[in-house]
Amino acid sequence: MLLNGTDISAYNITPTKGTLKALQQPAHFKKTITNENASMHGTRIVTTPNKRRRDKRTVIIPFVCEMGSLYELEKAKDELEALLVAGRDNSGINELYVPNLGKCYRLWFEDIEKYDNFGTSGMATFQIKFTEPNPTNVSIPDYIKH
Repeated sequence: MLLNGTDISAYNITPTKGTLKALQQPAHFKKTITNENASMHGTRIVTTPNKRRRDKRTVIIPFVCEMGSLYELEKAKDELEALLVAGRDNSGINELYVPNLGKCYRLWFEDIEKYDNFGTSGMATFQIKFTEPNPTNVSIPDYIKH
């Protein structure tokens, strides 16, 4: 798994159970356009089936991070957060390439949630919350294809 072109192990994080499920969850369709005109019975559906569009979605990915000490753990967490805020090429959008799925997800970083460290061991679990603005844009960029 690559984050912005770099193997995620370089950031000392490992995805945990539930990662693929979170990424494979289909995005909902946008609300259907209807006409609720009082001069007719029922509701008229204005949108045609082949023109339906997907809505943005929230993606929450669980990770574990192992470092040698609490100090190193805090430093790694701060560096990861700065990387995610900047995104690829300072665009704010992070590219998460998952070879098993053959897709590259474009994700906007929202927050680190459910952070739980294990005493002074330098290990923590947490979830990274992203927004995927366009769930249909999962093509693999050229810099990864090569």
